[in-house]
Amino acid sequence: MTKHRDHIIPNLDEWPITKFSKDKDAFIERLGEYTFNRIKHQQQLDVNEVLDTTVFLENKRTSKNRWKVDPADEKVYWSKIRDVIRKASQAENKEAELDKVLKKIINRYAVELVGSFNPRTFKFARKFLKSFFARLYNERRFFKIRNRYGTYDQLLSKIKVYGHIEELRTLFNKGTVVVVPTHYSNLDSILIGYAVDSVVGVPAFIYGAGLNLYNTEIIAYYMNRLGTYRVDRRKKNRVYIETLKSMNTLSLIEGVNNLFFPGGTRSRSGATEQQLKLGLLNSVVESQRHCIQHNIDQKIYIVPLITSYPTVLDAGSLIHDYLRGFGKEKYNSPRKKSSMRKIFFNYLKKTRNTDTYMAMNFGKPIDVFGNALNMDGESLDANGNVIDLAHYFEGLDGTETKVQREYIYTKKLAKTLVNSFKSGKIVLPSNMVAFAALRLIMKQNEETDIFSLLRYPTAQIKLDVQTLQSGVALLFDKLKSMHEQKELVLFEEMPDTIAEIVKEGIKHLGVYHIQSALKEISSSLLGTESLDLLYFYHNQINGYGLEAWFDNEIEQLTNKNN
Repeated sequence: MTKHRDHIIPNLDEWPITKFSKDKDAFIERLGEYTFNRIKHQQQLDVNEVLDTTVFLENKRTSKNRWKVDPADEKVYWSKIRDVIRKASQAENKEAELDKVLKKIINRYAVELVGSFNPRTFKFARKFLKSFFARLYNERRFFKIRNRYGTYDQLLSKIKVYGHIEELRTLFNKGTVVVVPTHYSNLDSILIGYAVDSVVGVPAFIYGAGLNLYNTEIIAYYMNRLGTYRVDRRKKNRVYIETLKSMNTLSLIEGVNNLFFPGGTRSRSGATEQQLKLGLLNSVVESQRHCIQHNIDQKIYIVPLITSYPTVLDAGSLIHDYLRGFGKEKYNSPRKKSSMRKIFFNYLKKTRNTDTYMAMNFGKPIDVFGNALNMDGESLDANGNVIDLAHYFEGLDGTETKVQREYIYTKKLAKTLVNSFKSGKIVLPSNMVAFAALRLIMKQNEETDIFSLLRYPTAQIKLDVQTLQSGVALLFDKLKSMHEQKELVLFEEMPDTIAEIVKEGIKHLGVYHIQSALKEISSSLLGTESLDLLYFYHNQINGYGLEAWFDNEIEQLTNKNN
C-alpha cells in the first residue's frame, strides 16, 4: 500500500507558492523587466521588425482562431498597437519609443501568464479530489449510499507512488525543485498534484496549463487560484515566447518550485517521450547560470517523474491524431465521436464493475546538467567526486557563447531525462497484454505494417487465449531480465501466474473506453473493437527494441511447434 507521509510544511501560508502569489504584482513588474532585457541583449535584433511581426501574427490569430477565454478588446488592442508602432518608428527618439511599445506588449503577456495561488481554494480542491479519485479508482461505489467513495486507505492503495520520494522531500530544504513528468493524459496535472500533496507531502508547484482549458468558466476559476500559469500555444511570436521562457526562468531564480512536461504535450502515440522540447529545459540551465553568476545561493534540482496507466481516458483521440499525422493517406479511419451522454453512462457502467489504479515513479534527482547528487544535494561527477557547478559557466564572455554552451548543456539534460523516463517506466499487466496481443494479431494476419492491419474489419480479428498466454510468458521473462538490468521497472504487484497477468491485463486495458481494445468473445477467444486503441496501449512499452525480438521469438516458437 502507498505510504502516506506527513507534510514537510503543514501551514499553507508558509509554502513558497503562497508567498509567490502574494508577491504577484511585483513579480509581474520584475518579469517585464527581465524579459525586456533578455530580448534587447539578443544579437542582430531589430525591435521594429520584432514588433511588426508580433502584431501581424496576433492580428492573424484574432481573426481566424478566437477562443472564449480571449480578452474582449483583443482585436481593438492589436489594431491600436499597430498604429502606435508606426508613429514610434517615425519619431526622433525612435529606439526609446519602440522600447516603450515592446515593454507594453511584454506587460500584457506577463499579466496573462502569471496565475495565483489561494490556500482556501487549495484546501477545497484537496477534499474534492479525494472524493473524485476515490470514485474513479474504487469499484462498485457509485450506487452505494454508505461509503460511496471508499476509504482513504483504499484510495491510497490505488494511486501507487514509488521511487526516490525521501530524496525529493529533503531537496525542498536545499534549493528549488523542478518535477518533470511524462505526459499521457489531461488528468496528469491533477493526479500528480494530488499525489504530491497527499502522498509525498511536499508543497504545491506552479505549472503551465493550456489556455484552452480556461474556456470553461468553472475550470478557469479554480485553475486561476491553484498556481497555474496560462500557456497559449497559438501565440508563436518572439515576444510571447521570450516572456513565457522568462516566466519559467525568473520564477526558478526566485525559488519557486516548478512542474512542467518536457515533452511539451501529451504523447499522441502512447509511447514514453523520446524527444523533449529544449525551450523549457533550457530555462532551468539559464536559471542556474544566473544564480551562480549573480552570487544567488539557489541550487536547482530536477526530479524525473514517470507515470503509468492501465487506461488513458483520452487515448482514443490521441491515437487518432497520431495515426492521422504519421500515416497521412495510409490512415483513413474516421474518428468516431460519441455524445457526452453516452460517454458518461458508459463511464458509470464500467467503473461500477472495475477496480483500477495508476502508478507513478519518482526518478533519481539530478542537477541541471544531469549529474547525480549525494544526500546533501551536492553534484557528483562519474567518479563520485563533488563538482563545483560554477566551472560549467566559466569563460562565458559573450551572449553567443552563452547560448551555444547552454544549448549543449540542455541537450545533455534532455538525454539524461529520456534515459530516466525509459529506465523508470513501470510496466503494468495491461501494457504486456496489449503489446503481445497486437504483435500476435499482426503475425496471424501476416501484416508487418500497422496501417494495413488497421484496415481489417475488427469482427474478423480473433486471438486464442492460450496463444496470448504463451506470448505474454515470453515477454514476461524478457521483461524480468530487463528489470534486473535496471532497463525498466516491473510492477511490484504483478499477479503470480501468466494466466492471472493476462486476466488482469484484459480487465484493466482501456476500461473506460466505449470501444474495447481487447475483449473476451468466449472462454478461449479474444477480439477487439478498436485496433487503434490496442495499438496505443501496445506503444506504452515501445522504444526498448522489443518488437523485433518478440516477432522473432514467436516465429521460432511457431516453427518449432510445426
